Amino acid sequence: MPLINNSTDDLSNCCESIGRTITKLEINDSRDFIDFYQKIPLTKGPFFDSSMAEHPSSEWSFFSLQPKYTFDKLFSDRIVVTNAEGKSKTCECFFDQLDKFQFKSLNAFPHLKKYPFIGGFIGYVSYENFFEKIKLLKVNPNTFPLYQFSLFTNVFLFDHLTNETVLISDGDTSLIDTYDNWLKNRNKPTKSIGIGKTLLKPNSSKENYLSKIEKIFEHIRKGDIYQANFT
Repeated sequence: MPLINNSTDDLSNCCESIGRTITKLEINDSRDFIDFYQKIPLTKGPFFDSSMAEHPSSEWSFFSLQPKYTFDKLFSDRIVVTNAEGKSKTCECFFDQLDKFQFKSLNAFPHLKKYPFIGGFIGYVSYENFFEKIKLLKVNPNTFPLYQFSLFTNVFLFDHLTNETVLISDGDTSLIDTYDNWLKNRNKPTKSIGIGKTLLKPNSSKENYLSKIEKIFEHIRKGDIYQANFT
């Protein structure tokens, strides 16, 4: 699957080039499924746990591994795509291509429709940029991207109704090796790891903070506003 480097490249063709392999695993308890997620030594996506585990409409918990590509929308108006090897380049029109990918991928594997997620993009968009259209006056190294989406093709799913676990993958055999290694060692005690101390530093002085709070109080006293969220 090629990196996107201009608006003429079509991401929607990717789903056809990524095959889907289903493997049943010997995990039949939700606690083991969570333990597996915590201990697997690979790049992990978010863990989606069912809040209504025994209800047919939300019987699945799942997580993804090893993103193929990650798209970051930076504050310099550049969109940076990074592959699994850490190599990056810029791309354009990501959301247009994401729409095409989603539409096409939903129809590419009809026999997998019972699963909530068989691979695709997971990410977020920033509230400030997409809903309030707020332009930040200052950007620091700790500022999150305006949006970030990662393309995952390997998914572990746990069915709370049948207590079955499946791996839907692109055929990466190393995932089975990782699973087998966890299976052999899951009941062994783990070594305790010491936690070092981290010195936390505020990004604003106490005087500056109190000065800004006083400005909020002044606006309230004048009737300009009745409340404010200081973030």
